[in-house]
Amino acid sequence: MRRWGKSLVSVLALAGVIASAETRDEACPGAPCARGKDLLVKAFVTTAGPYGQLWEVELRPGNEMYVSISYLLNPMGNLKGTFVVDPSQVDTLVKVVESQKFFALPNEISPKDVAIHAPDLRLTITRGDTVREVRLYDPAAISQRSETKRFLAVWTAVFAPLPIRPSW
Repeated sequence: MRRWGKSLVSVLALAGVIASAETRDEACPGAPCARGKDLLVKAFVTTAGPYGQLWEVELRPGNEMYVSISYLLNPMGNLKGTFVVDPSQVDTLVKVVESQKFFALPNEISPKDVAIHAPDLRLTITRGDTVREVRLYDPAAISQRSETKRFLAVWTAVFAPLPIRPSW
C-alpha cells in the first residue's frame, strides 16, 4: 500500500495535479491561502449500495486532501492516500461553492420515487462557523433540476485535483 501511495503522489506531482510542499509554501508562506484557510470539505459516495464503491474524500486545512476508496466487489480492496492540493485549486473550489450558493441548497435532493442501490452522494462543507451537509440521491434521475446541477458543480470542483473520480 505504501508503495502505491508514493508512486501515485509522484505521478500526480509530475502531472501538475498536486503541488509539492515547496510549491505550496511559496504560494502561501506560513499558512493556507486566505480564501481556503477556513474551508473544510468532506465528500462521501456509495455508487451502488453494497455492490459498488465507497469513496471518502476530505479537504483539510493546509490544502491537504485525504482520499479513501473501498472497492466492494471485483476487484475487492482499498486505496488510501493524502495529497497536497495546489492552492489555486482550493481557491477555485471556494469560488464554485460561493457561485453555486452551496449553503442555500436543501439538505436533501432526491427523486420522489427512490430507487434501491442508486448512487448516494454527500457533501459537508464548513466555512468558518457555517456548516452545511447536502445529500444527493440518484443524480441521474433528477439531472435537470437546478439543485442537482448546483450540487454537482461543487462536487466536480471537490474532485478536480484528483486523477480518478467515482463513477455511477
